[in-house]
Amino acid sequence: MSDVNAIQFLSRTVAGDQNLLPDKFYAGSVAQALRDKVTLFGSSLVALRQLDSGRVAQWMYSSDNALPEAEYTPGAELLGQNYNYDEVLISVDRPIVAHTYTPYDEYRQAPFNVLADLGSRHGSRIARELDKRCMIMAAQAARTAAVTKGGLNIHGGGSRVVRAGSSTDPTTAVANAYPRSAAGAQALREDMRLLRRRMAEKNHDASGLIPAIVPHYIYEVLLYDNGIVWGTPSATAAAGSSTLFSADYGSGNNQAYRRVAAVEGFMLLDPVNPSTNGGPLPWGLQTGNPSKYNLNFAPGSSQGAPVLVALAPSGSAGGRGAVGGVIYDGIQSIGPIDEQTKMAYFLRSHAFCGFGVLDPWMAGSIEVSNTGTV
Repeated sequence: MSDVNAIQFLSRTVAGDQNLLPDKFYAGSVAQALRDKVTLFGSSLVALRQLDSGRVAQWMYSSDNALPEAEYTPGAELLGQNYNYDEVLISVDRPIVAHTYTPYDEYRQAPFNVLADLGSRHGSRIARELDKRCMIMAAQAARTAAVTKGGLNIHGGGSRVVRAGSSTDPTTAVANAYPRSAAGAQALREDMRLLRRRMAEKNHDASGLIPAIVPHYIYEVLLYDNGIVWGTPSATAAAGSSTLFSADYGSGNNQAYRRVAAVEGFMLLDPVNPSTNGGPLPWGLQTGNPSKYNLNFAPGSSQGAPVLVALAPSGSAGGRGAVGGVIYDGIQSIGPIDEQTKMAYFLRSHAFCGFGVLDPWMAGSIEVSNTGTV
């Protein structure tokens, strides 16, 4: 039987300093740096289906009806009009697992409950990884093209607005496209307005707010919203009064509290970090995931890094969800198990699920490319 990786967690970084951490007076807490929030995984914005067997789940689409005969002459034979159905398939991923061995001696000497702490951290780490996969599929849903079959429309695909950022680096391209200024805020609001219109044209509820995910930088740009006044005596633009933070509009936005609740038909959720800063929002080429999530969100000629991903709530556009998922097990923990032949405690947490694009007409995004707009 092979050895296991039982971590000597009470050692300091200096070689030979084994078991020195418990030699001090314990103050009663173990701190952990703040981590990214979980936004999509486990939320109602992802349509989950429980599996009992198999690997792939099927969802069905129906096509639009053919045009009715506008001037039918009674007596002419009715031969039947065209209609179609299509499918989308979402597969379960291999299990995602977090696991640790804790040596008996260090478990006994530890001044805190290391097994409880590890169990909690296992679940949190898996949830953040699954949230990243959901976020990738949400951004991909907005890019998904329209589908027709037999000359009939199945669906209109996702909605996108793309602005050029003159760089292949996501952070630089986003800063170029939306500088931290009144002009940057105006450009961003113009693109949000255009995206909301494009989503409305796919028969979303035009009167409701669509939940949207943005990085912290976009929040910061919106805080510069002062309006723009053109036609000053010097023929230059000047800052005017803000409509975003004016109490006259009753939006609930508050510049002093850094709160942007509603803007241009979108309800902004708590901001997240992009993948370039360790967060779930995909910027750049995504790697190290199961293959279906390794997609390219680097600024290219006509697509790039998403700065806003909007996901309509279930039912607001006649659909189930832009992102779908199949699941056998949610996050579950097993242990601690006393591995007596190794004199160590084994702890494992896992999830067994997978995600994919389901109803793309419920998704929209604003992306920053290198060159070109959409």
